[in-house]
Amino acid sequence: MSPLRLCMAVCTVALLLPAVTAKYAALDWWQTSIIYQIYPRSFKDVNGDGIGDLKVSQLSCFGGSAWEWNDKRQQYYYHAFAIQQPDLNYRFQAVVDEMKNVLRYWVEKGVDGFRMDAVPFIFEADHFEDEPIADNHADFEPSDHDFLNHTLTVDQPETFDMIYQFRELLDSYKLLDGYTRLIMTECYSPLEKMMKYFGNETKNGAHFPFNFLPIERLSRQSNARDFAGAILTWETLKPAGKWGNWVIGNHDQKRAASRFDAEFIDALHMITLLLPGTAITYNGDELGMEDSFIRWDQTVDPQAINVGPKRYQSFSRDFARSPFHWDASPNAGFTTNLYSWLPVNPNYWYKNLATERNQMGPDGRPAGHQCKCSRSWVWRIHLSDGTRRETPQAINVGPKRYQSFSRDFARSPFHWDASPNAGCHIVVMNIGSEIEYADILTIRPTLPEQLVVYAASANSMHEPGHTVNTDKIMLKPKEALTLSTVELGIVDRHIKVGDAFDPKTMMGGSRNYRLGGIVNGAAKKEEKGEDKTDKAEEKGEKKLLSRGRYAWEDDDWDDDDEKEEDNEVY
Repeated sequence: MSPLRLCMAVCTVALLLPAVTAKYAALDWWQTSIIYQIYPRSFKDVNGDGIGDLKVSQLSCFGGSAWEWNDKRQQYYYHAFAIQQPDLNYRFQAVVDEMKNVLRYWVEKGVDGFRMDAVPFIFEADHFEDEPIADNHADFEPSDHDFLNHTLTVDQPETFDMIYQFRELLDSYKLLDGYTRLIMTECYSPLEKMMKYFGNETKNGAHFPFNFLPIERLSRQSNARDFAGAILTWETLKPAGKWGNWVIGNHDQKRAASRFDAEFIDALHMITLLLPGTAITYNGDELGMEDSFIRWDQTVDPQAINVGPKRYQSFSRDFARSPFHWDASPNAGFTTNLYSWLPVNPNYWYKNLATERNQMGPDGRPAGHQCKCSRSWVWRIHLSDGTRRETPQAINVGPKRYQSFSRDFARSPFHWDASPNAGCHIVVMNIGSEIEYADILTIRPTLPEQLVVYAASANSMHEPGHTVNTDKIMLKPKEALTLSTVELGIVDRHIKVGDAFDPKTMMGGSRNYRLGGIVNGAAKKEEKGEDKTDKAEEKGEKKLLSRGRYAWEDDDWDDDDEKEEDNEVY
């Protein structure tokens, strides 16, 4: 099997809203969708054998020799991953032609796009010299992949050109029917090399390489400045005109709820769903699924098995691959078999999709106090047929600037072309472990005195439709709120704020949203408060929000006067 693995892009199809301006209507389907990544082996077992039914190979650099003897051919063959996955020789034109035929086959079957895995390993240098020993080799065993510096087997110049050829092939179908076939590439490469997968001056490459900065740079030890730095770094290095994306978890990393905190998962979703670009969600993250403990005798990941029982926990990816939690039935509804290929997390009986659905009443409204522990707004967006960008002003065409005002407080404004009533969305979150009070007026005095809660984390006392005082917003540890200056006709399909609406729209297949006026005369306050804002910034009042909190704004303000030293790249 080739190191290039192709699979269908499993997407939530987005419905463009009637109120979206022409600029937003021009966005392609993959720009307004959420990419929902399933791990087929753990997603759903249909035939009852305990294993998910779409067969895929386990991918990683598993340690040990990359060369294997084949008795039949009386030759060694190279495999960057498992013994069962020999690398194909892409320097042989017949191989390239056949792989292009594979793409054609699936496109003609109707797939929307491809997740191309482990793409840096497509080519190796053609001289077969030994790779140099890594500078930090003392931290690893000689058989570990990271013991060597892989300059000859990863990200070779020919690799980028091959992705460009694949893009040219898929774009040829768009010339015929006008429909885009998406290419997403997986690579844990240095950023300057990762950006080459987008394309060059003359050729298009992937629609986007996965942005793993939220995985690689952020953890439960991160503060607000770290979050702002990761966002700013990607947006700064991304080639002009290219589309962004945000990945907080996948099948090769510990789950987001375990890397951070289970209570913080809602805040992470608010970040990825409102930043400009496509949100990539690993199945189960929308439910707050956590890593499962896997004993050594239960381990199946080749990467973990190869390092032995003493070190397997540091290398295993099985913890994040436990079966999806469908309901509270045995084995979380994943399989009817007595055993599943990996143990199900013991918390499945209350943290599952059916529980989330049952906490919503028949009219689409929260069903009583139990909804306080519900993440219904998260799974609704991911698993329904609606778009994550429920209002036109949340459809960002690109950020203007990201800033961190102090070590623990940051914000990032966005600019969009929308109606004069567009207003803004603001996300505030408490990263710390103590109750905090946010006074957003200290950083933007032109805001209205009250803001509407658009979405709230499961641990919040607020619900969509509530109003909060802009100068004193209490945030519990790990709590997150998305606040809006715009009155929403319908928020998240089940909260009404303002105009009358047809209840059928809450239960039907499409999402229809109405926009009201700016709350509390925000337009006038903005006009009158312009000088006040500048004075506040000159006095250094950017750091007034206390430690442990992160915020950003999604707005149409002009921040050209703000200081350049705030725009650090991390």
